[in-house]
Amino acid sequence: MTNSVPLKAQANYHRLSSLMTNGPDLAIFRRFGELNMTALFSLQAEILQLESDYRRQCDLDSKSGHTSEAEYATYFHSLHRSKSVNGDQIRLLDALQVKLAAYSAWNPHLQSDILKQ
Repeated sequence: MTNSVPLKAQANYHRLSSLMTNGPDLAIFRRFGELNMTALFSLQAEILQLESDYRRQCDLDSKSGHTSEAEYATYFHSLHRSKSVNGDQIRLLDALQVKLAAYSAWNPHLQSDILKQ
């Protein structure tokens, strides 16, 4: 891949980087606010869908005729062992954990707010 920034501009970037390093209060970075909000809304939608799928799977497991699947709702040990079987509920929970971690990274205060509830 070729670098599309002319050499003269690259030299200016180096000077600007040096200036920002020596005077951190002069550092200027774009926030990409609209794009960040769009990504956040997309993440929220994914979490909502996963939550719905997870709750539906929990309900199916608890109503199933299989003792092992019914245990998934009450015993995490059984739930985690289910990864080697069909593991739909644990797969959804794992996916939720990944998405929620990404969502929480957007707002560091979110974790402390959750703990207050």
